[in-house]
Amino acid sequence: MAEIWKTAAPPYWAYFGQRLVDLADIPAGACVLDIGSGRGTSLFPAAQAAGPQGLVVGIEVWDEHVRGMALEIARRGLHNARVMWMDATALGFRENSFDLVLSGFAYVFFSLQDVFPLLRDGGRLALSSWAWQEDSEWMGELVGRLLPEGAAECEEEPVAGDMGKRPRVYALDTPQTLEDKLAAAGFSACSVFREDKEFLFRDEEEWWSVMGRSGWQRHLETVERLGAAGSPT
Repeated sequence: MAEIWKTAAPPYWAYFGQRLVDLADIPAGACVLDIGSGRGTSLFPAAQAAGPQGLVVGIEVWDEHVRGMALEIARRGLHNARVMWMDATALGFRENSFDLVLSGFAYVFFSLQDVFPLLRDGGRLALSSWAWQEDSEWMGELVGRLLPEGAAECEEEPVAGDMGKRPRVYALDTPQTLEDKLAAAGFSACSVFREDKEFLFRDEEEWWSVMGRSGWQRHLETVERLGAAGSPT
């Protein structure tokens, strides 16, 4: 586990996690929920922003991520950060528990309506979504063709514009579709920031490593297990 966590947080994800926290403008002393913490790329900068009087609670369903973040929290000696295993479709928190909720590219896996009651008066939600991700577009088309019809891993999420459907990995929105979703969930005074960012990888191995940790791993494993014909190999 220590070796995994030494190499598992490439700058690709660290950038987006820090950027989300920067835009969220977390006040000192805030109580923050980070939904879908992954490897802590938003949780750790959020803990720094909230300060020693604040608290950041991260939830995640992947056991290795929960264990890894718990070890890293202990290694850093953080007393204002917690991580727990929790399914985001069944948020087990009391209403009015948090000043701010974060979610980095993961809101497609839970209901925004379920988040609204968790926020205190004046509370805010800060999330990130893709407007376009070149690598995920062709990957989604490929995996969608290879996964068998009706497979659990082939849950589909409608995406913006006329791009059809793809296996569910991360949300894909235009600024308008995102504003509409937030408004439907009860959020108001929404601000949407769009930013274009290009990343260069050293080689194919580094690219595959990032893609494998970008939500595609379970889909790729299913394709490998079933074979391109959709039957066990």
